[in-house]
Amino acid sequence: MTAMPLVSVVMCTYNGEKYLGEQLDSIVNQTYKNIELIIVDDVSTDGTVAIVEDWMKKDNRIVLHQNKKNLGYNQNFEKAVTLANGEYISLSDQDDIWFPDKVARLLKKFDSDDVVLTHARSVNFKDGQLHYPKGKLLPPFKGNDPKKLFYDNQISGHKIMFRRSLLMKISPIPHNMFYDWWIGVLATCNGSINADEGYLVKYRIHGANNHINVPKRIKAKHIDHITAWKYFLQINEMKENDKVFLKELINVFEDHRKHNRLFDAKLFFFLFKNRKIIFANRRKLTNDFFNLKFISYYIITNFR
Repeated sequence: MTAMPLVSVVMCTYNGEKYLGEQLDSIVNQTYKNIELIIVDDVSTDGTVAIVEDWMKKDNRIVLHQNKKNLGYNQNFEKAVTLANGEYISLSDQDDIWFPDKVARLLKKFDSDDVVLTHARSVNFKDGQLHYPKGKLLPPFKGNDPKKLFYDNQISGHKIMFRRSLLMKISPIPHNMFYDWWIGVLATCNGSINADEGYLVKYRIHGANNHINVPKRIKAKHIDHITAWKYFLQINEMKENDKVFLKELINVFEDHRKHNRLFDAKLFFFLFKNRKIIFANRRKLTNDFFNLKFISYYIITNFR
C-alpha cells in the first residue's frame, strides 16, 4: 500500500435531498483526506442535484455525473464504480452518516496482500437517536470461505471498502442480485475479507428506505436464492470444493421446491449437518436439542 492512497467514495443518488447534506458533510470531513467523492445521480426530480452542486463549490474533491435516463440502482452502481480513480473504493448510501474515522479505519484493515475487501458494523439511526443492538454480537465476517455467504449476505454495501483489483470482477452484476452479496462472494473467491469490529456508520432508518419493518423471511423472497446460487456457480475463481457444496445446496432446495412438503427430511438433515456453515452469521445455537427445534421451525416458516 502506498503511504496515502487515493480512496474513491462512490455514491448513487436518487431523490435524496432530505438527508443528503448530512451525509456529504460526514464524508468530506473524514480524518483521512486523500479521497474523491464520485456521485452519480439517477435522474432525481427533487433538489438532490442542486445540493451536490452547492457542495462542489466548497470542495473540489466532489465530482457529479448525471444520468440521462433512470438506470435503477444496480445499473447505476455499476456505472458509478467504473468512474472511480482510487486504489481503494468505498461505497456510500445517500442518507447515512459516517463516523469521522470510517475511511481511515477500513483502510488499515488491508493489512496483508490477500485482503481485497474490508467492512465494519453500522448502528441504526432513527429520529435522531442511535439504537445499538442489545447483547453480545457475533464477530463480523472474516476470511475466504464463500460457503458462509451463500445463504445469508453478511457484507452490506454501505459498510465496505474494496481494492481496485476487485473492480474488474464485479460487472456485470446478475439480474435481481443484491450487488453487495455479489461483491462479498466475489471477494472470498479472489482473496479474503477483513473486518473492523467497531461501528463506523450511522445507518438511517426512515419511511423512504427499503429496510424498515420488513420481516426477514419477506426480505429473503426479494431475491430467488436458487437463481442467485446458479450465478455464483459461474464465478471462475471459486474453488472446486466450494462449487461442489453449492451444487448440493441447489439440488436439495430445488427438490424441496418441487415437492413442496410441509416438512422435508432431506432438507432438514442437510441444514442440520451444515448448520455451522449455512447459519454462520446467526447467534450460536446452544445445544443439539435447540438446533433440532430451530431448524425444524426454520424450514416450515421460511421455505414454503
